[in-house]
This record gives sequence, C-alpha cells and structure tokens, in this order.
Amino acid sequence: MSKWVKKQLAELVAEKAMRQGKFTLAGGNTCDCYIDVGLISLTVDGAYLIGQALDPVLLPYEKLDAIGGPLPGAAPIVCSVLRPSIPVVGRGFFIRRSLKKHGHKTRIEGPLRKGDGVAIVEDVTTSGRSVLWAANFVRDHYKCEVLTIVTLVDRLSGAGELLKKEGYKFEPILTINDLARYAPSPEPSANRVQELKRTSKVG
Repeated sequence: MSKWVKKQLAELVAEKAMRQGKFTLAGGNTCDCYIDVGLISLTVDGAYLIGQALDPVLLPYEKLDAIGGPLPGAAPIVCSVLRPSIPVVGRGFFIRRSLKKHGHKTRIEGPLRKGDGVAIVEDVTTSGRSVLWAANFVRDHYKCEVLTIVTLVDRLSGAGELLKKEGYKFEPILTINDLARYAPSPEPSANRVQELKRTSKVG
C-alpha cells in the first residue's frame, strides 16, 4: 500500500467514520470512540481507497481463491476488492453469525468451496473474537486454508495478540494510531495521538 493511499484512507475514516460518545461494541465492551466504517466503505471514494489498500496485501498470496468475512462489516470490503478491472481474487463470500432459516439454510453466502485458500476480512477489530470465529468456521467446516486475516482498522485492544496466538497471520491496514494522526480537531494538539488512544480504549 502506498503512503498516499494510507494517508487518504486514514483521513477519510478519521473525518467521516469516527464518532465520540458512549458506545457498546459487538463484544459487549464499551468505548468512547466508535468507528463506523460503513459510512465510508459504502461510498465511491471509500470503496476505491479500500480496494487500493487491500490489493497489495492480497497479491502475494498465489493460493488465494476467495475473500470473505463476517456480516455486516466485511460485505462492502469484499465488494471493494471484487472488481473486474483489477482481478486480484475471483470470488467472495459472507459469513452469517446465525443459521439462515429459509432458502438453503446456511451460514455462508457466496461461492465458497471446500479447500479454498481464503483471506478473512473485517472492518474493525477490537478483541478479535468475531473475526477469529469466522476464520475458525471456514477452516473447520469448509476445510479452507486461512492465508491471512485483514482488518481495515485495528483498535489495538488485543485482536493481534489473540489471532497470532491462534496461529493466524494478522494484517491491519490502519490502526487507531493512524486515525489519531488525522482526526479532525478544532484545536490541534501535540498530544493528539495520546488523547485519541485514551478515549478509544474499551471499558
């Protein structure tokens, strides 16, 4: 990923997708800074930058057959990579937390095949438990080889340590530190990074 792409993506997330307040995260923890990646991943500019950021991360994996991750966060990220102009990977899939109760009644949406080499993607990681569940699911139920786990933003709250402990390669595109450098502030401060890291810690 070029420095320009990283800078543009970090600025876009920091400006458009960060919210201050009291929030409950998917894992049940609370935080003072919420990152709603959908506010940029479902825009033309955001989708373009996400695709540009993920392409060089995924290209080295010659055995990569498909890219996917847990709903809803992974959906727009997967679609940003699956574009005919730059065919880095040919197939995508989504993983449901709960079993679909109609139609084919499955947790997988999309053409995932048994034995595929896959990259698991997520929009934001905190503890890492959600994306770990997704990786384990396709490994155990579809015999997939999980080549890497990629998150758009890692909050530096344990996901990296957990995933590496479980034997997975973990590649964050951005961290909370990157967003801190570009977060809008009416009064720029030399300690902006420390301030944002403090307010983004989970409770």
